[in-house]
Parts: sequence; C-alpha cells; structure tokens
Amino acid sequence: MEQRRRGRAQSRPRWEFASGYRRTSRSMPKRSRKSSRQAEAGEVVETERATYKHDAEAVDEVAAELQDGVRCMVQCNLESATWEQLGWSKAGFPTLTDMAPRAGDAVFGVLKGEQRRQLLHDESAQTAVERGDGLLPAVRVKTGSQRLPSLQQLADTFDECIGPAKLEASTRGGYQAAWRTVLTWGIAHDSVHLLLPMTQATLKALTLELLMVGCAAGTIKNVWCSIEDRHRRFGLPLPLRVAGDFRRLYKAVCAVRRAPSRICFPIGPHHVKQLLDLGGL
Repeated sequence: MEQRRRGRAQSRPRWEFASGYRRTSRSMPKRSRKSSRQAEAGEVVETERATYKHDAEAVDEVAAELQDGVRCMVQCNLESATWEQLGWSKAGFPTLTDMAPRAGDAVFGVLKGEQRRQLLHDESAQTAVERGDGLLPAVRVKTGSQRLPSLQQLADTFDECIGPAKLEASTRGGYQAAWRTVLTWGIAHDSVHLLLPMTQATLKALTLELLMVGCAAGTIKNVWCSIEDRHRRFGLPLPLRVAGDFRRLYKAVCAVRRAPSRICFPIGPHHVKQLLDLGGL
C-alpha cells in the first residue's frame, strides 16, 4: 500500500506529457490592430462621383449652398400664388410649414387623386374619440337614406376616429413634421411622384442631403419612421422592406455621424482623444 502511494507521488504531473512537453503559462500572440486614422484638416479625396474635403468651413459652405438651392428650387417649382401663402419652419433642412394650400398646385396636378390624397393626408390632430379621454362619444355614421350604415362606411369611420390612436398624438405630430420635410425635398427635386411608394434609392438620396445639411442621426431616424408609417397606413411596400435593412442602414448613418445609439456604438480612439481634450487632460 505504501509503495503504491510513493509511486503515485513520483508519477508525472498532469500537465507534463510523455513527449517531454511541459505546459507553461505563456501569453497569446498579440493581434494586429487596425489603426483608425482621422483625416487631417484640408485633406481632399476625389472619386468618380464626388469630391470630399475634410474642412469645417467647407462643410458649412456645402450645407449653406444646399439649403439655398432647396429653397430656390421649391420657389421655382411652386406657383407664385401658392408660394406667397407658405413659410419656412425652423428645421435644419428647409421645410415648408403648411401642406393644405399645395393640393391644387401644379406639382401635384400630375398625380392621381388617390396618390395626392395619400401625400397630403394629415392625421396628427387628436380625433373626436381621442378627445373623449376614455369616454366614447355618441357616434352617428352618416348613412343617407339607408337604415343601417354599410360595412365600408363603418370601416372608413373607424379609420377616421379610432385608427390614428395607434400612435400618440405627439408622435403623429412629429411624424407629420418630418413628412413635410420629405415633401419639401420632393418638390425641390421635382420628384413628388416618387415619394409614395418610395424606393430604397430615393430614400438614400434623401438621406444623403439630410446628412450634407448637418441633420443628426436621430432626426434622420425620425424621417425614416415617418416614411414607413405613411407606407404602412396606406398598405404600400416599404422602402426598407427586407428584414434588417433598417438596422444596417441606420447603423451606417450613426457611424458616419459619430452618434452612438442602441443599435451601434462606433467609439474609436479619436473619440477618446476628443473627450480627454475637453477636460484638459
């Protein structure tokens, strides 16, 4: 019994193998890190499609030129009588304040009646049922000479007084303001007919000019949500209909705007350097 114990004590440790290799603590080889180089001020990159200049003054100049260009093209594409009735909001991207006077304008005259109604439809205000604060008012559907309303009349009345309540009135108001930005952009580019339904290419074109003016990632997301809400409201195919398209494209917008969100956190060395510079460290 004693010999067995001695034999076990003299046996090789578990980490020593028959080949003579002995496991030792050693560090893993370091991975090569990709250095994210921040562009130097004044650096210019020329491509087939555009010129990119890393300069704060150039950025402001491009934004001002684009804002003036949008206002100028809106004025050119709208009739003078309609132009006098409209004003500009305080939004970062040039946005007209009112849609009602536009219904009879020439830019909407080429559209079919249903498409024009979908573009100018506004359900941001509280409905009569919502103002009841939980107490349903007496609802009398206008049936004419019929004893009972038709099923279509009931469905249309539901869409009018109850359907909008799927979103809070404040949310609907924000979406309506964002949609006015989309409409203004469409008028400036004489492309109102491409807004509903909107393709992904049109959405990317709109997003690029929003970025060029300096809109934040959250503002762009609100514009996208307003577009998707209007498409869902009228049963139209979404511009970002494939699963994951919204998340991936918004992640790209957040990355270039250096705006961390719940979807992406593009924090790099230059962010840390800027934070240290703020505190004088």
